[in-house]
Amino acid sequence: MAGLFTMARFAVMLVCIAGAVARAEPETIALFPLDAEARLEAYGQPVAGEIARALTEGKLDVVVVDAKMAMPEHTKLIVAGSIASKGTAVVLQIQIRNPVDGTTTDRLEEAAANLPAIGKAAAKLSERLLPVVRARLEVLRPQARPKDPIRNPQVVTKQPEPVVLVGIGVPDGASLYVEPLRLALIDAVGTSMRANRRQPSPVDASTLGERLAGGTVASARAERGVVFEILDYTIEPAFVPLAKARVRVRIANPGEVVFDRILVTDTIVGDRQMPGDALAARVAREVFTILRPHMKKLEPSWR
Repeated sequence: MAGLFTMARFAVMLVCIAGAVARAEPETIALFPLDAEARLEAYGQPVAGEIARALTEGKLDVVVVDAKMAMPEHTKLIVAGSIASKGTAVVLQIQIRNPVDGTTTDRLEEAAANLPAIGKAAAKLSERLLPVVRARLEVLRPQARPKDPIRNPQVVTKQPEPVVLVGIGVPDGASLYVEPLRLALIDAVGTSMRANRRQPSPVDASTLGERLAGGTVASARAERGVVFEILDYTIEPAFVPLAKARVRVRIANPGEVVFDRILVTDTIVGDRQMPGDALAARVAREVFTILRPHMKKLEPSWR
């Protein structure tokens, strides 16, 4: 991609974000630079800039989040993705996620025939993304409904669910095979937290490092923090694929780390011609199966 595309798009992105009109009730979109393998790393920021330009021109409130930033207030959706090579082509992939539970609600892909075509592919992907984001925000907005007449209303105070900070870490230089497992762990975390009536709050995995975790949880006034660091994920592609993972799990209460261990799955056997994301989901469930008894030691009621 030419330097002109990089600088121009990034400048447009900053202007668009600065000029965005604030809503009475903010509906912030947190946009992360796209993950990429080493040779494509330079394209992550400009592609994110093209996406930011399209969304802000569509009258949406966009905040570009880097690795050192906290999640913006009033975040309604997270837009993230990846850039991966496929032969001589380059595939741009975008996921829209719910920041509350980390679930992926939408996925879009656009392929560029080669590196010089990334700019056009990014523009086309941005055009497709805008209506999807608008529709997802519409679903999230509270719908007005007629109020039922109540002569003697009773005020019921619902206790807020405890907040658990959640981070998913991937080592530098990890292969493209790791991405499906990262997404599967995000979905599995959301499922586990909802089952245990916890509110997951996504954070950068580095903030839950061995020395920082206790302080991060305390400063956020959260119940605890959990980070999953993917150390290794191997797949044996075949008609019946096999997979195995090593994941370091660290759990911290305010002020202290209470669990820090590497969990190793057995070899997971997939179904016939099982897609990669489905196989990763099965591996993620196995990680949580291994983790569950340790969680129950910390909290006996954990399911």
